[in-house]
Amino acid sequence: MHLDLRLGQAVDEALAWLCVASVDLSPVAFVGAPVWRHPGVYNCAVAIHRGRILGVVPKSYLPNYGEFYEQRQFRAGRFVLPGGMVDIAGQSAPFGTDLLFEGVTPASTGPGVPSVSPVLIGVEVCEDAWVAISPASRQASAGALVIGNMSGSPFSLGKGEARRHVCWKQSAPNKCGYVYTAAGPGESSSDLAFDAHALIYENGKALAESVRFARTPQLLVSDIDLDALRRDRARTGTFGDSAIDVSGQVEPSGQGHAGRVGSFRHVHFAMPVDGVALPLKRAVDPYP
Repeated sequence: MHLDLRLGQAVDEALAWLCVASVDLSPVAFVGAPVWRHPGVYNCAVAIHRGRILGVVPKSYLPNYGEFYEQRQFRAGRFVLPGGMVDIAGQSAPFGTDLLFEGVTPASTGPGVPSVSPVLIGVEVCEDAWVAISPASRQASAGALVIGNMSGSPFSLGKGEARRHVCWKQSAPNKCGYVYTAAGPGESSSDLAFDAHALIYENGKALAESVRFARTPQLLVSDIDLDALRRDRARTGTFGDSAIDVSGQVEPSGQGHAGRVGSFRHVHFAMPVDGVALPLKRAVDPYP
């Protein structure tokens, strides 16, 4: 079905609709989509912000075991040359596994408004998290503090605990915030069942978890302490040392952790701060 041109056209139309719907919304949205690009179809995460497609990140590792046979339909993103572009939903957008999305706060947003450091966001797709050296590890080595995972992971006995473990594995060594979501029950068929399992982790700590098999929409929200992640990376010299091994191309920042990795492109988007005080969505240890 993914090789049907009509599906490709419908996906393009749906992405264009989402772009219009996002014009007045501040969050960055990641949307799963099969994307046509010579020479084939890629399983992708599409980043959208205020009507603009920031970039398209293809899945690096395609499983071909058990119930999975993605190599029949998709091409692996890890073979895409860096610096690529793609025409999608009436826009031209960066395409590849070399993308990080950088939220930047305007220099002056008004009195009483705190300054916020830029934040780098990365994304990987499903199986990417289950390999030995994942895209998330390379992204974190390049400075990404928050990494998302869009997953089509089907339900099976013990799968919930396995996902919790992989979210720990991705967030603790990489010292990042990790946001994971699996497909929902609406994707279930006669062959597979999906449970809408979503998790938010920070540096190995579980912050939030969705209700599995929920039939109504859920919004999973938590606060990720970006400054705490920055401090932990800065004081852990081995994080920067391992970043050199993972990326193979690191410029030292002089702060005890990995600086910019030259092979990644930064796609910028505005991240305004209005200064309105909001209650925390998590417990904070008064004696950390």
